[in-house]
Amino acid sequence: MEEKKYEAIVEAILFTMGESVELERIAKTLELDTERTKKIIEHLMQRYEDDGVGVKIMELDGSYQMCTKGEMYEYLVKIAKQPKKHVLTDVLLETLSIIAYKQPITCLLYTSDAADEEDSVDLGGRRHIKNKNRGTERTKSRSK
Repeated sequence: MEEKKYEAIVEAILFTMGESVELERIAKTLELDTERTKKIIEHLMQRYEDDGVGVKIMELDGSYQMCTKGEMYEYLVKIAKQPKKHVLTDVLLETLSIIAYKQPITCLLYTSDAADEEDSVDLGGRRHIKNKNRGTERTKSRSK
């Protein structure tokens, strides 16, 4: 395999891991010795020293990590301070639709959705049933 391919693999590993990765782990993944792997990483580090690149590779006690360059800090702070657009997940939408459909709702009523009887839940051999009219609960033994 050519050097550029190894560099691309190392780059992908460091970017994806997001934390420092030991030289030995990288070498084992590339199926190379540590000396050759270190040369590949050092060459990649030199490529990242270019002013047109916003990230760099740092060596930390025999491990390597991809991180942003210090001069990018102010831009990272700006983006982090911008308000985030909140998106409702499918699970959250499902929960909200159950709540909207079965007003008013309690935790017991919500957890009972998968029970055999409508508005009831099995807790340790006893069935708890939600009384919709009064908002109270009653317990009865399961008939066997």
